[in-house]
Amino acid sequence: MNPEYDYLFKLLLIGDSGVGKSCLLLRFADDTYTESYISTIGVDFKIRTIELEGKTWDTAGQERFRTITSSYYRGAHGIIVVYDVTDQDSFDNVKQWLQEIDRYAAEGVNKLLVGNKSDLVDKKVVESEVAKDFAETTNISLLETSAKDATNVEQAFLTMAKQIKDRMGSTMQQTQAKATVKVGQDINSQENYYKHQVDSADWALSREPSINHIDIDEKLKANASTNQTQSSAPGTGGSPPAPASLWGKFKSSKTRVALLVTSITLLVLAAIVIPLVIFGISAKDEHQQQRSSRGNPSSNPHLITPGSPDYKDPFDDSVQAHNFTPALNKPFRYNAEDRIRGINLGGWLVLEPFITPKIFEQFGPNQTVIDEWTLCEKLGPEEAKRQLQYHYDTFVTEADFKRIAEMGFNHVRIPTGHWAVQVLPDEPYVPFISWQYLLQGIQWARKYGLRVMVELHTAPGSQNGWNHSGKSGMVGFLNGTEGESNGDRTLQIATEMIRFFDKPEWSNVVPLFGVLNEPAMMKIPAVRVKSWYQKSYNAIRKLLGPGRGPLLTYHDGFFSLSAWNGFFGKQYERVILETHLYMIFNNGLVSMPRSQQAEFPCSAWKKDIGEASIHVGPTMVGEFSVATNDCAKYLNGVGLGARFDGTLEQEGAPTAPVCPTCSCAGVDDWTAFTPEYKDFLLQFMEKQMDAYEASIGWFYWTYKTEDHVNPHWDYLLAWEQGFAPKNVNLRTNTCPSIKNN
Repeated sequence: MNPEYDYLFKLLLIGDSGVGKSCLLLRFADDTYTESYISTIGVDFKIRTIELEGKTWDTAGQERFRTITSSYYRGAHGIIVVYDVTDQDSFDNVKQWLQEIDRYAAEGVNKLLVGNKSDLVDKKVVESEVAKDFAETTNISLLETSAKDATNVEQAFLTMAKQIKDRMGSTMQQTQAKATVKVGQDINSQENYYKHQVDSADWALSREPSINHIDIDEKLKANASTNQTQSSAPGTGGSPPAPASLWGKFKSSKTRVALLVTSITLLVLAAIVIPLVIFGISAKDEHQQQRSSRGNPSSNPHLITPGSPDYKDPFDDSVQAHNFTPALNKPFRYNAEDRIRGINLGGWLVLEPFITPKIFEQFGPNQTVIDEWTLCEKLGPEEAKRQLQYHYDTFVTEADFKRIAEMGFNHVRIPTGHWAVQVLPDEPYVPFISWQYLLQGIQWARKYGLRVMVELHTAPGSQNGWNHSGKSGMVGFLNGTEGESNGDRTLQIATEMIRFFDKPEWSNVVPLFGVLNEPAMMKIPAVRVKSWYQKSYNAIRKLLGPGRGPLLTYHDGFFSLSAWNGFFGKQYERVILETHLYMIFNNGLVSMPRSQQAEFPCSAWKKDIGEASIHVGPTMVGEFSVATNDCAKYLNGVGLGARFDGTLEQEGAPTAPVCPTCSCAGVDDWTAFTPEYKDFLLQFMEKQMDAYEASIGWFYWTYKTEDHVNPHWDYLLAWEQGFAPKNVNLRTNTCPSIKNN
């Protein structure tokens, strides 16, 4: 017990994302405010010292982290429901949050309704009287606050503290369920999805220091005993009588009142829809449902708990995809005996017109909708959200992960946009939803024993100006007036994602993280990119500590591999140089005879990668394909032509076909592919796979294109049509061994 204070309360702040819960916490705990907004991933805790050490929690504030369980609600003494006075939806959703409280929290838990951002008078849409009427009907107190100018922030917490104190003396012991929570317990951990005991898991205790929270019931009993002893003791001289009640005793000490406020433990929670498998909730299987529906039409799906016979651990890492790769809970020997044999899920969580053209073609011959930015801008927030959610649901499903494992792959690379984590008000991207699907994809990968490389595919401002960066045109990452701030935002987003996936329940299935895809060093000064690489590495290692976290991949920026010799020195650990090797962007290569093209990976790229693995470090090919021209629809952009036939009107592009017979007519009609051409494609693919295993391995780009529109980039089609190996571990075409001179 800490003798310097009598009570330690835990409050929960819940509400929709973006309503300002973290800002309220920062204003209360640190008396600070920031205009920048980024969602919190995972769990942070802060230290504040006034007269003794007080600690607070600041946890996930986005819908994708809705992993709060009943044990956390029951452990709360008070719950503050926050809405945004400028956002009608956040107010409308208050009812849902109250239902969550009724479902999970202890009976009689204190509640307070807070309307934040009251300083935005001109943007206010939730009128005070409407909110007041609602609060009265639900018998909850209401306060309007502003974290920005500190209006009513302290009052909100003091109001809650007093309400708890008013109730504690007579009802706390009967209505407040015991629950001791320690910092280091992770709301997204397997342990806390299901465990209602008070002790932390061993791994939780080893990760962060815990707080020895005082059980409030035991503290009350101790104080009640003390008061009883004091009241029965004879009076002394002129000393004032001891307060008769707990509240009176408490109020008599201003220090204790101050310490009450400074010692409140805050757990900021908000809604996230994580797949139901995370909670262990499952419907009966189809056979059971059919039987049940016949015998009892009104029967409902049952709740599967850890004690149920049919319970399946949602974080089970014992699965082995096939005999060619270790189970997820066994070491994958990168840069040793094992090789990455992976596939990209391009076009799923980051749209690319050449992978999914139909969503861009819905506007007719309109060449202004050319990337995810302009698509979301054109559709508007609600319709963009609807269409993207449908795309996420249908373009990649669990069946695809199952098939990927059957194809023999051992890794999946999932490109992810920065809008999965953070969106600013002036950005039209649909925020946060793709994060939910990323986690769902990782869970599917886990189910089939596949390891995942999560890759930050876009940067605020665009790191290369191409459509797959989210926004075509200018490069605003480390470039231009907002370049440095965009670089800082990108670093913040990357480190938050890495910190999340460093958690024990994710680390086995996400052993690789791509820090940033394809920064164009021919457009950004190379010294800035290399400096950012060093800065990001230092920040990540400082955050996680030595030997921790996923392996980090850094792209070569389109410089030669030899240009990176010596860059990753001894001070770098667990780092991989990533390169993307395509034949199509070199006029000389695309005009070669096919026999030479099939051998080029062996004669040139294998040697380059082998040398890079010696002079730079572990080297990985993150993207490659069997395309030998750039004729694919929208590959160079919506409405743009190709280098191959001289129709690409861009600076530096050839103005005539790169060879006398080079034409794009019919080259992507896969139904007309001859057996001889398919055999060439198979040789070219398998020899690339073999060449790239001169270091740690490869990822093919990409798993599929919509309706097989671009067959040279569509592994699923190649697998079905016989110009990809049926099992990537059993190949017939290889490179000859490199002879040492």
